[in-house]
Amino acid sequence: MDQQQQRLHLNALLSKDYSSDKTLSASEQELLIEYQTLLRNLTLLNEEISQLTATPTNKILGSLRALESKTSLVFTLLRSSLYSLFFQNEPSYEQDEIHQQEDIYQNEYDY
Repeated sequence: MDQQQQRLHLNALLSKDYSSDKTLSASEQELLIEYQTLLRNLTLLNEEISQLTATPTNKILGSLRALESKTSLVFTLLRSSLYSLFFQNEPSYEQDEIHQQEDIYQNEYDY
């Protein structure tokens, strides 16, 4: 079978309504409907795989490299933001310690 005949055969299988066929039992109808669903899903999967294999490998690798560099940039920005927040809060801890030491020093000489 060539591709044209395969497509015609596939369309015929997918378009047939087995639920209204009186010559089939209920279980046969259900089974054929499930086969239709399976065929439809496999056809879609085949089309997706064909599109993926048609995409050049270099293009995919280029996209992945760009994504990797963006991810690295986001990680660096996040890390620098966390360091910035940490160092902004650190002086307040040091000032609190200085004030506590001054209070202790004053209390010692107040007696």
